[in-house]
Amino acid sequence: MPAGLPAFDVNASCLSFLSALQVADSLLLSGAYRRIAIVSADLASRGLDWANPEASLIFGDGAAAAIVERGAAGRGLRTFKLATYPEGRNFCEIRAGGTQRNPRRGVVDGDFLFDMNGKAVFKLASRLMPDFLDALMDATPGGLDSIDCVVPHQASHLGMQHMAKRLGIAAGRIVDIYASHGNQVAASLPTALHEAFVDGRARAGKRLLMVGTAAGLNLGGLVWDL
Repeated sequence: MPAGLPAFDVNASCLSFLSALQVADSLLLSGAYRRIAIVSADLASRGLDWANPEASLIFGDGAAAAIVERGAAGRGLRTFKLATYPEGRNFCEIRAGGTQRNPRRGVVDGDFLFDMNGKAVFKLASRLMPDFLDALMDATPGGLDSIDCVVPHQASHLGMQHMAKRLGIAAGRIVDIYASHGNQVAASLPTALHEAFVDGRARAGKRLLMVGTAAGLNLGGLVWDL
């Protein structure tokens, strides 16, 4: 990258790509920039506790990038929604590394490794996601019937099944690469988006729904007119 270009982090765990898209959209519409590179990468394997299958076996390393610029009138992000529910803040976490637990204040062996309560995450997300999706679709002209393709975060096999059932749309309209890629954390959504472009489900004139969950607990989604 040439020296002097601005670069900053927009970190929302598995939903980072969506947050970055929304920030990029605002910057492009304001005229501040003409073209923006969004890079999402995670080496999950470096921080996993391999003695804990629930918190390790579903993940995969990955990296993806997108170049975005202002499109024609009427194209671009149509709807964006991000919601945080702190009651799930301890369900997916790396306890050390922040101001609460650090080497000076003392850390416990394993605090620098990722820990997850998968059942608790799934239970909370399952309870909250229906209302979240309804609100997102209510804010989208045409609602769910106007969506051509769904690009979800590849959270887990069970999570993908639940998403398909909740949306009630044909499996062919949902990008599912979990079996081959696993949960790539921040790289998950842009990698799935790439697959949608490769197989033709995402192309100019189509409307995409991108949606998922992340540590926090966060729910996020956007509707994108390509």
